[in-house]
Amino acid sequence: MVGLLSVALASDYVIAPWADARLSLGSLTILLRLMIIGLGLFIARQITQPLQDLVSTAEAVSAGDLERRSKVHSRDELGVLARSFNSMTGQAIFGRARVELFVANNGQGQRYLGALSANPDGSFNGTLTVIGLSPGMFIVATATDTTNNSSEFGPTVQIP
Repeated sequence: MVGLLSVALASDYVIAPWADARLSLGSLTILLRLMIIGLGLFIARQITQPLQDLVSTAEAVSAGDLERRSKVHSRDELGVLARSFNSMTGQAIFGRARVELFVANNGQGQRYLGALSANPDGSFNGTLTVIGLSPGMFIVATATDTTNNSSEFGPTVQIP
């Protein structure tokens, strides 16, 4: 003879312990999901913000704004890339700069010595006339970048 035996428990006995915890567990689950989403957005922003800055700087430089620099200062690979980009852009400006040198004679006017053009590697090409320098004279310089901004430097060297 084959029989069937079943065990039954009251549903309140099985469900009641979970009924009190259901609301707190559901709230905790939603809170954890929101925190994970927030953390993901924070990490994504930490990665994309410096990239966006570097891209906008590169676009500005390619449009001719050679004075623009990246503001990324991190110590990771992106920071290395930004520093290299800033250095490269600085060399591009320096590589096209023109430096004119003059002798100032104790406020008695200036005499043109010559001009130097900077090479991309940092060396200079040009000829200077240095005949007739005497003690007390100063050599001053005017640098002009690719955007025709000029800066005067002087007295840079005093003749002994």
